[in-house]
Amino acid sequence: MPLVFDKLSPLGTRDVAVSLTGDLEVGETIDTVDVTSTNTALLVVSNIAVNTIALDQDGITAAIGKAVTFTLTGQISAATSTVQLYIDFTGTSGSADRYTVSVPMGNLTS
Repeated sequence: MPLVFDKLSPLGTRDVAVSLTGDLEVGETIDTVDVTSTNTALLVVSNIAVNTIALDQDGITAAIGKAVTFTLTGQISAATSTVQLYIDFTGTSGSADRYTVSVPMGNLTS
């Protein structure tokens, strides 16, 4: 079952951080990461990076190198859909995984 983000307005922009701490071995950090949208006509992913400062936001904490950050941007003003994202990563000790994330898009008042 995929993770589900809060709804994004069709032309909205959102900065996102996802902690991968629970998927990494003790002392391991993220070596490589990629975040892809299954529908770039509706949702573009940019500014993909591994965190370079410790994060403590909305009850989520992650030490340096244990989270991925990126920006989501909606592309079509009337879009009402759910777009899948894939977060693929490998750790410095060989851990590897893929998260599937659902991003509902549409009017934020509905």
